[in-house]
Amino acid sequence: MGNLKVWATGVAVTMSVLGSAHAQDVKAIVSYNPSGLNAGTYLETLNGASVANAGSSEVSATSDDFVRTDDPEAAGHSTYMNLDAYTSVSGDMNSSVGLRAGGVGVSSSVWHTSFVSGLVPTSYQMNIDITGGYVRLGGWTANVATRNMQGGFIADISVNGQSVWGASQTLTLNGAGASFVQTGATVAHDDVWYQPAVDDEYQRQDQNASYTITGFAGAVNLGSFAAGQVVDVTYTLSSFARWEDPDGCAYECGGVSASIADPLQISGAGGARITTAVPEPESYALMLAGLLMVGRFARRKTATA
Repeated sequence: MGNLKVWATGVAVTMSVLGSAHAQDVKAIVSYNPSGLNAGTYLETLNGASVANAGSSEVSATSDDFVRTDDPEAAGHSTYMNLDAYTSVSGDMNSSVGLRAGGVGVSSSVWHTSFVSGLVPTSYQMNIDITGGYVRLGGWTANVATRNMQGGFIADISVNGQSVWGASQTLTLNGAGASFVQTGATVAHDDVWYQPAVDDEYQRQDQNASYTITGFAGAVNLGSFAAGQVVDVTYTLSSFARWEDPDGCAYECGGVSASIADPLQISGAGGARITTAVPEPESYALMLAGLLMVGRFARRKTATA
């Protein structure tokens, strides 16, 4: 939990949120839904499932927790999906998802903390460093006209239940080619690489698209808060993959994968997640007035002693 400490020297007041790089609690969530998976193949035995873990130090979740291995025919299902999420209270977050069969997979890492604002109205900011992400779609298919693949990520920072910052990117691959959509804050990335469908020696059409996330590093404004107000902050990173698979893997094989991460350290921020902005001039005036009143009362008490 972040602690607000105030030191007074003359009329100067320094404010800082110490230890706020550490969350109060964290979560890791992975889920799979077979929506869009071709019926009539043995892969339909991949049932929808999810696992969510929470803790006060570090947590992880993986699709190995729910992929079936008891059925000999389904024993290879672990090769068709790989969903992982990891979060630590110290701030290290990452989520990744990979599908080699149709359906929808989502992995989320969640970092949460809460603290009480200080003695004067104060503005807070949160340092983040999104890095190391990628999205990859494609493989061969009998007919690109029936293909529909999507992969990407969603990042969100909420304060007291309201989103104050967000970013998302989605890469789509279908019969019309590749398309890219970004919403919210700009997270830097390289150019989308696209390989149009080309027939191989087996009359299969090989089509691919991918890009790499180069990052976002900076301070997100969490808002201004009155003295004594509770500040509840939740930071969520999710990667997702969607693959409609009407032809089944016998006629379409490839993969949809995405990953997103945010390490604890951020350049120039000393690893601190949440810090205070400079208080407003009126806040300084209020603090100074309070200190002067304390000084006057102290002198009166000394004079009457």
